[in-house]
Amino acid sequence: MDAERLAPLVLVVDDDAHVRRLVEVLFERVGFDVITATNGAQALATLRHGLPDLAIVDRSMPVMDGFELARALKSRADVPIIMLTASGDKDIVVQAINTFAEDYIVKPFDGRELIARAKRILRRFGELPVQRGRELVLSPAVQISFSDRTVNMEGRTANLTATEARLLSVLARNANRVVPSTALLQRVWDPADAIDVDTLRVHIRRVREKVEPDPQHPQYLVTERGVGYRLVVQSAAAAAT
Repeated sequence: MDAERLAPLVLVVDDDAHVRRLVEVLFERVGFDVITATNGAQALATLRHGLPDLAIVDRSMPVMDGFELARALKSRADVPIIMLTASGDKDIVVQAINTFAEDYIVKPFDGRELIARAKRILRRFGELPVQRGRELVLSPAVQISFSDRTVNMEGRTANLTATEARLLSVLARNANRVVPSTALLQRVWDPADAIDVDTLRVHIRRVREKVEPDPQHPQYLVTERGVGYRLVVQSAAAAAT
């Protein structure tokens, strides 16, 4: 099967075996692929095999709670997160949203509602175009690994910062389409950071230094003047060739 047609991959993280199995079955029934973990530390270990398209994360877990896991996931890429919480307390809900979660749902929950929210989020975020984020292939000479935040360009490896990885992952989810600068500012940075377009340009320049053979004449991270930026990604079949 072409990597571009893979089913969305959902990571389910909950220390309650019953909840994990319930969510797993719900998503598998509607055509998703699912991997599960019992806590945050185990969830991060799964990233060695590639990033999920969506994470369903319990707020209260041993070893690493849901808030810590959300921060860790978001430091690697633009992975959308739905937080599960046993409480409808508004302060907890606000904290969940402010801790990088895109949505929350209170236990016990309706399965149809969870699936509907997940699909809505994935439509908004777009889809990673290659191998579920395991390796983004810009060309045979340039590959990006989101799981360990590295770029391999012509045999040389460069490390990405958390911000650079998030910036690239937002562009990758919308590969070959223009992403407005305003959308990048909203998706990559916290609104409280007061980041402006000039700061975005600085980060774009730094990313180009790591992914472009000639940063002065970019062929992968292209500027669409007056609008935003576009990441040029080969199809999975062409990259494999």
